[in-house]
Amino acid sequence: MSVGTHAAFIESELATMGYAHDDVGRALGEHWNFPEQIAEAIGNHHRSDLRLRTDGLSGIVACCARLAAFKAEVKVDDEASVPPDLAETEELCGGWSTVEAQASTLVEAISGGTNRGGDR
Repeated sequence: MSVGTHAAFIESELATMGYAHDDVGRALGEHWNFPEQIAEAIGNHHRSDLRLRTDGLSGIVACCARLAAFKAEVKVDDEASVPPDLAETEELCGGWSTVEAQASTLVEAISGGTNRGGDR
């Protein structure tokens, strides 16, 4: 889902339900007694004002979410095309292929099965 499409999706969530998925994620994290820092990061994962090195776990998660949205939108692996703040995020994560592999591992661990690919 592209960044523009995602923004429209969130607007649609707010218009139809009065809340968005990040609000639901934060509430579920709190309900399930996740540590406050994790529930906060879930709730803040779309905040564009948060930074990788200065805003704790919320900043890390928000920057990674922006990187994933960027990669989904442009569909390229050309490092030169990645904006500088996202390039730093990608580098610190060990590169995009590492991020994808770790995400697949997480999905498999949570679902108890093999990630059959394609879903982001």
